[in-house]
Amino acid sequence: MSGLKQYEKLLTKKDIKGVIAGAVIWFYEKDKVVFCSIKNIEQLKQNGNKSIHIEKDKNFFIEIPSVKKRVFMDSDYSVLFQNEDF
Repeated sequence: MSGLKQYEKLLTKKDIKGVIAGAVIWFYEKDKVVFCSIKNIEQLKQNGNKSIHIEKDKNFFIEIPSVKKRVFMDSDYSVLFQNEDF
């Protein structure tokens, strides 16, 4: 999470109605794309985590349905609008 340069700016947006503040993370070794809200990132950071683990931290992110196209992922981000947790 130390690589999240926009962390402080995202924190200022977390309570604005209609704004989905967070980070999209591509775990390229696992061919998975996830979205983690800034509220969850803040909680993980307060718990002492220095990174997000794809197996241990499953409750902190939403997996974005994705299909690998040669090198990059083709992802369907509409799931973010269907989830009310953010």
